[in-house]
Amino acid sequence: MINLEDYPLFKSDIERKVTSVHPVLVMHTNPKIYLSQNEEIININGDNVKFDSLNLNIPSIKESIDLNTRNLKINTVNITLSNHQKFSDVFYNQNFYNKYVDIYWKSPSCKSLSDCLFIYKGVVRRFDHNKEKVTIILEDLTENA
Repeated sequence: MINLEDYPLFKSDIERKVTSVHPVLVMHTNPKIYLSQNEEIININGDNVKFDSLNLNIPSIKESIDLNTRNLKINTVNITLSNHQKFSDVFYNQNFYNKYVDIYWKSPSCKSLSDCLFIYKGVVRRFDHNKEKVTIILEDLTENA
């Protein structure tokens, strides 16, 4: 369960009448890749890190339980990006399969990654692309538990 008290800036932002949040993600590759819906600088452990905007889209993240077997179902998250910077070439050159990806929700007051609401950790399982877009399919860590 997420405790919003651990994220006071995020909490105060979403309690306002108008709420603006967007996803940011960190791909644990070497070197790490930082993506956001908006091109922005976010502080990580005292360093200002540029998050690139590639029209990042994460439609939904949800968990479910199979009531018959009482097991958590493996959750997949589809991430789509613009391929205008040849991101697909970077993917093939670095081999992102089985790399961890962290997803956060960022609100306007969040200046560091620790201010952002951590919502998902998964591993890259599949990758698809065409000339216009890249789709990355993540699986949650249910099988690893």
